[in-house]
Amino acid sequence: MASYMEQVGKCDEAKSTAKTALGLSRGQKSEAMASVIYATCDDQGQAQSLFNEVRSAYPKNTVINLIVAPIVASSAERSRGNLSQAIQLSESVRSYDFGIVVGASSTYARGNLYLQHHMGKEAASEFKAIIDRPALDYLSPAHTLAHLGLARAAVINGDTAAARKSYQDFFALWKDADLDLPVLVQARKEYAELK
Repeated sequence: MASYMEQVGKCDEAKSTAKTALGLSRGQKSEAMASVIYATCDDQGQAQSLFNEVRSAYPKNTVINLIVAPIVASSAERSRGNLSQAIQLSESVRSYDFGIVVGASSTYARGNLYLQHHMGKEAASEFKAIIDRPALDYLSPAHTLAHLGLARAAVINGDTAAARKSYQDFFALWKDADLDLPVLVQARKEYAELK
């Protein structure tokens, strides 16, 4: 349900693309997707405004009510620092993980929430679930980013050797990526700080 740009740290571009898309066509899919993009990129006012608009226009839409609503709410709670509440809200989407609507994005987002809450074991489990399913949502960068998440979880768990290996796996998979990708720049800094 998330676009790929915000997953790699390009929120400005993701929001710009969402705005352009909404200018071309407003409907249940475009507004729902845009609300998720804005929520993920910490623009909660715009996310909530778009969500309210789409839910008002399509009050019985299952995807909007059972998937988009908790994703937007979870992002809002994360932005407020309420990580336990954000995790709880993201859990309500778990039954849709790796499905046609959310793909790997909900699992990836949940893994990151666990990382932010310093719950390394739980985060590792989410990222491992993505790595173990390479054929599902195969175009998503979450498959590569899951290796980075696994490295970060290993750091939290105090396993430097596993962290080093996961960082190296991530770098190997993205050896041809743009060098200035924010997520890649940050990963290099983290790797350099490993002891």
